[in-house]
Amino acid sequence: MSTNNEIKPKQFINEICENFGPRPSCSDSSRKTALYLRSKFKKYCNNVELEEFYGYPGFAKPFIGYPMITTILFFLALGLYFFIPIISLISLILGIYASVFKLFSLEEYDFFYYMYPRRMGMNVIGKILPENKPEKLVILGGHHDSPYYFPLYWKFKKKTVYYVYSLVVFAIIFFILIVLKIISQFTYGFQFSILAFDYFLI
Repeated sequence: MSTNNEIKPKQFINEICENFGPRPSCSDSSRKTALYLRSKFKKYCNNVELEEFYGYPGFAKPFIGYPMITTILFFLALGLYFFIPIISLISLILGIYASVFKLFSLEEYDFFYYMYPRRMGMNVIGKILPENKPEKLVILGGHHDSPYYFPLYWKFKKKTVYYVYSLVVFAIIFFILIVLKIISQFTYGFQFSILAFDYFLI
């Protein structure tokens, strides 16, 4: 193990970006980066190992992943509201379902997650053993992949949360409207009162 601190962080990051380019999770470039990091870590660590894991990275892609799924489901719910409200309600619930599980990083409980191809990724673990009996364990972690980002968040930063909240409020209001419309189909007297909401949406 080398004790000479010869790594310059900025230069090291630039080297990875230039040599391996974009590195989506579980991609070939991400795995090649892991192998490269292993060779680098061997100079500074007592033990270095690769840890394989499996994921479904397509779920996070902007144009084919959960953002597109939720968008399609929400628009489908809006379009079917006037014709088949029960299907509209199901579409809305599925859209909320996909969004909430992603928002709270619970993708493994989302059945949409498993619709995408399974891919293998790699973690690199380097261990520097102490010379004496250790009193504390220090863990440093980071990502060598480069995940997708959303331009809306990149532009507005923390203000994006207001956009998310507005969608949540819209989903709740729309959910109530659909339920009322379904009830109105079985309650003749109540049907006239729901027409005002239909005209409002039009």
